[in-house]
Amino acid sequence: MVACADPFHRGRLRYHRSAALRELSNQLSLLNHHVSAHIDLNDTDLDCLELINRHSPLNPSALARRAGLHPATITGILDRLERGGWVARERHPSDRRAVVVRALGDRNAELFCL
Repeated sequence: MVACADPFHRGRLRYHRSAALRELSNQLSLLNHHVSAHIDLNDTDLDCLELINRHSPLNPSALARRAGLHPATITGILDRLERGGWVARERHPSDRRAVVVRALGDRNAELFCL
């Protein structure tokens, strides 16, 4: 990238870069919405499913932190994902009181090429 000494030109470049990023964000949101609707999930469920696939296994509190959601909200999301066959809740291997969430490969392969 070539440095530009003209403040007006730099401002226009910054404006156009910002507009392009907003448009990209909008397009990604629309794509996410279409994909989630196709598989009968809502957008937030799909976001959480992607996080679970990327960081599995993880506990519900860690998922809530990564997703920026309240832990009580995660409970409903995990209920829907579990009913749909996307995830499984399991006992933590070293702490039998704790639960971890794991993505189920059969169903998730449809979306995430596992």
